[in-house]
Amino acid sequence: IEIAAVYLPFFDYVGRWDECTGGEPEVGHYTNRDHEAVSRHVDQMDYAGISRMMVNFGRPQQGEPFLERMEEGLPGDLPVEVFLELTSPWFWEDDDLENVEESLDYVRDEFISKENYAERDSRPILSIWNSRFMTWGGNDVSQQAIETIENNFGGYDEFVDWMKGKLSYEGIEPFILGGTANFGEVYEREVYSDREIDLISSFDAVTNWTGHLEQGTIIPQDEHFERKKANFEGYEKFSEDYDIEFAPMIMPGFDNRSNPCWGNDEVVPRSPEYFGPVAKSSR
Repeated sequence: IEIAAVYLPFFDYVGRWDECTGGEPEVGHYTNRDHEAVSRHVDQMDYAGISRMMVNFGRPQQGEPFLERMEEGLPGDLPVEVFLELTSPWFWEDDDLENVEESLDYVRDEFISKENYAERDSRPILSIWNSRFMTWGGNDVSQQAIETIENNFGGYDEFVDWMKGKLSYEGIEPFILGGTANFGEVYEREVYSDREIDLISSFDAVTNWTGHLEQGTIIPQDEHFERKKANFEGYEKFSEDYDIEFAPMIMPGFDNRSNPCWGNDEVVPRSPEYFGPVAKSSR
């Protein structure tokens, strides 16, 4: 079994800890410009048997601190995979996709071209966080993404083909893993849109995200666990129906408190004791 760990490279100022965490890291508050901190993280991943590091990335400026560490020899032999975020308004402010293209070119030239970039079946892997945002239409940015994709490509399969072409390196197309939140549960209940099917079925594989719950509520772990199982089962059915792979994602977390850093009051069960049962259910 291959295990990939998401890594956030944009903790480049100490104040971020006050915004996003309620505890004190063992190594103290650090930034990702700190070679010693990143080196320790790599050692911990290696010790834990992590197969590859998924570097969370959006616009090019976010990648610079981590690329500096790569120039210094980190993360060594541990393969790196870009975990691309396309939900920022910056990506969709131009109808001609200029900013999306800039980021894809950057990923290809600065990450995929590296010798230790992660591969699947000899193809470089690219993961996309919350790809359903581009089909949702629930706010102005998402609606702009829908209109931009439809106006430029006519459909989502053509858009994904364009992305693969932009990301191809030395004639090899990437293996795209689409993050799709809780789509398995949506698919099981048959409340999906045609846009969602067109986009998600165009990927080489799909993954989920940790469960999104009602804001301001605390869902008991047993109830949340049943929802996670239903979500995994829905993904399994979708992957069989559309002949693509499903790579389950689980979140170990540290406690059951909400995380206001991400802009809401959701409280998701994330205690260490909860990690084991969820990991087993993902099999």
